[in-house]
Amino acid sequence: MRILKVAIALCAASLVSLAQIGTSTITGRVTDSSGAVAPNVMVTIVSKTTNVSSTAVTNSDGIYRVPSLSPGEYTVTFEAAGFKKAVVETVDLRTGDTQAVDATM
Repeated sequence: MRILKVAIALCAASLVSLAQIGTSTITGRVTDSSGAVAPNVMVTIVSKTTNVSSTAVTNSDGIYRVPSLSPGEYTVTFEAAGFKKAVVETVDLRTGDTQAVDATM
């Protein structure tokens, strides 16, 4: 019984350490040219090394957040009906970063 408890404890510790593998977050606020918040903007984040994309939509305050990104370089695109597309070509994330990427549409 004691061996089983030790094995379970080791497995749990392993899972906790895996959950802490270094990831990063991109977050920000989107506004229009007058400075008013821009809700419902589609934000697409694409890794330059893997071409994997993640998406988010800004909330009623123009805020978005995309967690659990691997460190590396990303392109961030902002799109909404009635606005010209905005692109931030290079966002460099390191392990544990929470990088603010704001945009004006």
